Amino acid sequence: MIDNHRLEAALETYLRTWGPLQWREDLLEPVADIGWVGQTFAALSMIEVDSMTMYRKIRTAGLDHDPRIRAFLFPWLAEEAEHGRALNALAVRYESPVVIRDRHDRRPTLRNSISWPSLAVLRPGWRQMQASYCVLGMVQEYVALITYKWLSNLVSGYAGACLLKAIARQEGRHMRFYREAAEVFLTIPGATSIARQGLKHLWNPVGIDAIGADTWWEAFGRLMVDEEFQRDFQEVDRILDCLPGMESLEIAGNFLVKNSGRLQAQSSKDARYSHPKAL
Repeated sequence: MIDNHRLEAALETYLRTWGPLQWREDLLEPVADIGWVGQTFAALSMIEVDSMTMYRKIRTAGLDHDPRIRAFLFPWLAEEAEHGRALNALAVRYESPVVIRDRHDRRPTLRNSISWPSLAVLRPGWRQMQASYCVLGMVQEYVALITYKWLSNLVSGYAGACLLKAIARQEGRHMRFYREAAEVFLTIPGATSIARQGLKHLWNPVGIDAIGADTWWEAFGRLMVDEEFQRDFQEVDRILDCLPGMESLEIAGNFLVKNSGRLQAQSSKDARYSHPKAL
């Protein structure tokens, strides 16, 4: 039996604090001082809007069978959609170039490796798969959280910085719900093994599968080369270590090692942005 009381408490905590962002598009300052940040905002807007595709896959796989997960997903979708609209407005203020998804990029990821027909096959094992979904959700929300926090330190406008910090707080609330739910569902027999294998072999940071690896690196490469950001990024591994059965996966560290060539190329491309906080 799973801990239903803990799930109910996690949902109640989230529902007490969810809600629309407090922002106005006309108050966002028109700036163009750090051109690459605009491209990052445009990419983030596409990633946030792509959450609807993820939701359809969640439903197809039957991962919303649990009423607590289902009750979480509706406000989560509303908040993610608003993030997309707000980030698009920021991209316009930063005179961003259009971001085009690389649809020819078919390298395996946790999301694009699962076809629509295969999702229906997963339905009988939805309880075990819910653990994988919640662990993944926790990790991806954490990466989103640190990204928004870092970007809030780079923008020159006060309204833009406040907006990004508000988005980061919402991502933090999403992360906390996923973490609580993951700890509950990981107690189901077989759930830990499935979650470990999925993360170990298929995980990539949020957005790579939505917009393509090359476009993702163009948008986020200047953050990824920063050593302090890398330390925050690798906290993914410490967070996973705290989940039962998820110890020593080192998925963030392995991602950096696997992409050392891209990181080196990015550092060489424009040394001015090798430490974004200094801007």
